[in-house]
Amino acid sequence: MRLYERDEPLSDLRALFAECRLGQQRTAVLTGAVGTGRTEVVRTFTQDAVGAGALHCAATSCDVDRTLPFGTIWQLFVNQGLPTRTRKQVAQLLDSEVIHTRLAADGSADGIFDQNLAYISHVLSGLLMDMIEKTGRPLLLTVDDAHHADPASLHCLLSITGRLRHSPLMSVVSAADGPQSFSPAFLGGLPAAPYSRHLRLDLLTERGVERMLAEHLPEAEARRVAAECHALTGGNPVMVRGFADDHCRTNEEDAGLLGPETMRAWTRILHRCDPTMLRLARWTAILGESGTTSMGGCLAGLTDEATSRTLRALDRTGCFADGRFRHPSLRQAVLDALAPAEQAAMHVEAAARLRTEGVSALVVVDHLIAAGEPQDPWMVPALNEAAEQALSQGRVNQALTYLRLACRIPAPDSHHAVSRALLARAEWRTNPALTMRHGAEVIAALRCGDDPGGPDLPAWAGRLIWFGRENDARTALERLGDRKQALDEVLGDQLESLRLGLSCLFPADDGPGRTVGGREGAATVDPLGHALGLLMRSLRDGPGESSVAAEHLVEQCPLGERTFAALACALGALVHGGQLGTADRWCASLEEDAAALETPTWLAVLAALRSTIALRQGDPGSAEMHAGRALQLIPVEGWGVGVLLPLGVLIEATTMTGRYQEALAHLRTPVPDVLLKTPLAIPYLRARARFYAARGGLDRALGEIGIVSELVTRWNLDWPALVPWRTDAALVHLKLGRREEARRRAAEQWEMLGPAQARERGITLRVLAAAGEPADRLTRLEQSVGELQRAGDHFELSLTLTDLDRARQGGIGSRVRQIAYSAADRDELADAGTGECYQVLSKAELRVAALAADGHSNREIASKLFVTVSTVEQHLTKVYSKLNVRCRSELPIRPHGLTAANGFCA
Repeated sequence: MRLYERDEPLSDLRALFAECRLGQQRTAVLTGAVGTGRTEVVRTFTQDAVGAGALHCAATSCDVDRTLPFGTIWQLFVNQGLPTRTRKQVAQLLDSEVIHTRLAADGSADGIFDQNLAYISHVLSGLLMDMIEKTGRPLLLTVDDAHHADPASLHCLLSITGRLRHSPLMSVVSAADGPQSFSPAFLGGLPAAPYSRHLRLDLLTERGVERMLAEHLPEAEARRVAAECHALTGGNPVMVRGFADDHCRTNEEDAGLLGPETMRAWTRILHRCDPTMLRLARWTAILGESGTTSMGGCLAGLTDEATSRTLRALDRTGCFADGRFRHPSLRQAVLDALAPAEQAAMHVEAAARLRTEGVSALVVVDHLIAAGEPQDPWMVPALNEAAEQALSQGRVNQALTYLRLACRIPAPDSHHAVSRALLARAEWRTNPALTMRHGAEVIAALRCGDDPGGPDLPAWAGRLIWFGRENDARTALERLGDRKQALDEVLGDQLESLRLGLSCLFPADDGPGRTVGGREGAATVDPLGHALGLLMRSLRDGPGESSVAAEHLVEQCPLGERTFAALACALGALVHGGQLGTADRWCASLEEDAAALETPTWLAVLAALRSTIALRQGDPGSAEMHAGRALQLIPVEGWGVGVLLPLGVLIEATTMTGRYQEALAHLRTPVPDVLLKTPLAIPYLRARARFYAARGGLDRALGEIGIVSELVTRWNLDWPALVPWRTDAALVHLKLGRREEARRRAAEQWEMLGPAQARERGITLRVLAAAGEPADRLTRLEQSVGELQRAGDHFELSLTLTDLDRARQGGIGSRVRQIAYSAADRDELADAGTGECYQVLSKAELRVAALAADGHSNREIASKLFVTVSTVEQHLTKVYSKLNVRCRSELPIRPHGLTAANGFCA
């Protein structure tokens, strides 16, 4: 390998050899980090010296030589560089049994100056002097990796150079940098200049790296990557060579990465370093960013001073910088070189030390996870603590990993009880069904009349309410009430909120409406109680102060474990208060937060809310999408009684779009046994009634509506904002020809509505128009249009506009719809008629307009017609222009009974 930036040390060595040839002993000590090219420098110089006539004796020490007296001296003189007679004499001298016995008794590294050592040095000096005189040639002694040499050999070499000071003898001793200076005794015993010189090899500069790379890469490429290579390798020549080899095989996408040859070079360097450096590098790799350099040194068995020296030595290799690995891949290479069992044991030891030092439990358990399956009981509290921290930071999956490991480690039951409680909290955020596996003991204690104890009983009460375990939930709240003296104000308010929540979801015959009404002015610390009150007031009164207060609550409450239920109720208050756009924007914002917090349960509830919003906006496609996503995020069995919300939306959305088989499939999804015990069932029962009515099962539809009527009356929840069941019944009665009964039901509902309840007013006015006197029909329909435009329900608006078109007898919109549907149904546009409307839209525009008016999104229309979304947008632009309308909500709906299910665009 060619040398770069080594001209100066080579020049110094050659100058010393020139002086040696004049009959003066010279010694050069060459030091530098492993991989900086000491061996290459010595080899290059040796070739020059031998070429100039020098005799050469060489030795390369290794780690085992440290404990073998005269091992390096044996290598140096019992080799082919000396005459046979001299070699035999040296071998005979060093093989003396007496000498080995005497020297082995003195294992000290420095100062073996007994008479045996003096005798050996004296004899060797004489033999070498005699050989030099007889051959007339200078003698060159080179010892590479002298930091591994045994002390006896170093002292012997030092003695020889002192005895032959005026002989043509040159010694070159090469040693690698380490935490300690190379043999202070040897260096201190060397004669002063000019007899000895200390030469040092440093890491390559960026320019030196570029020149070295140019040996293996095109010059322009070497220039381009030189800075990167220098930054990654520190300028260590061995690493630079590995980088060059890797660069020849990799792509530009791998820039900034260390390849396999570079990694192997680093491993070779590290394993040739002082054992202390290897040990500290391993502990530094194990700790990563979790521990200080002082802690790494402590684990490696070093004092702070020794740690500092060792880190400086590692910095000089170029692979460390400021006591840390220069590149993450270098750390990984050290870890990969460890046996799995050794690495696991080191991680456990690191975790124990970090725990003792009071480091964050999250940091501690990272090492426990890396250790695989540790079994020490002390680890369970650490894992529990880390899981709680992870949950507070929204790292739910990480918390689950910690807690599942904690449950597998043998430990006292008190530790595992904490693990199970935390696991229930974490699993609740991902799939509530999983949580109930941990509730058997709690439920058993409640049913036996005991208090399960523990601070998580309020959480269990909420979970039992979610799953419709009404009796168990009431018992849990009773047990909490028994603790009331010990509860602080916050927990006391939380208890009251849970009681209110239970009464709302499982009301007594007098219903939650009266309960909430009595709490309207009550102040509460707990946001859930406040939000429940706002929701019930919005249902009862419609838009107003409750909507303003609900939005304020959403603005003020950060998304979290304690606030999510309150946020969901506040969003519900906005929905039933008619603030659909505001509610949807907040849902979308909270969805982003919930996704970042790894909480599928919260995402599912928000999706269910958005499906309700979309349904009330008359967008069945979006409603179906959100409801379907809600059931994908957590399965049906994890929803508890809440599953009635997305299921009801799916039934209604598919019914609205005429996909009755899909609606029927949703109807067949099993629902909780408490169907008739919770108001959550009311929208679901209404969706069933609308499905039966659409399929012609009018008596069955009236039966479902009758159940709804009975329930809302019993619970004191007969509010049109919750369910406009009277207009639903009126529409069925109209189909049955019972116009007077239909008018009576619609009139009853009209009397219950306030001026702000635009959506319900618009629906009621349309039904009154259909059931009332023909003379009033046009006025009521026009009023209905105004109310529904204000409410933003495009589907109900389209129904009213269709009725209005018919009432006006001959509006362009009505004729266009008739032409569009008859043409699409028969696929005979040319025969559809010769009127004015046929001339207005093309066949493609008619198809797109019809589907858009039906509530389908552009993407859905594109899918049904097998065209691109862009094509749909272009057609709609032309439709709006030709029909002089501004948006799809102003497009009239297609005639009743003509759907995709029975032929149109099938």
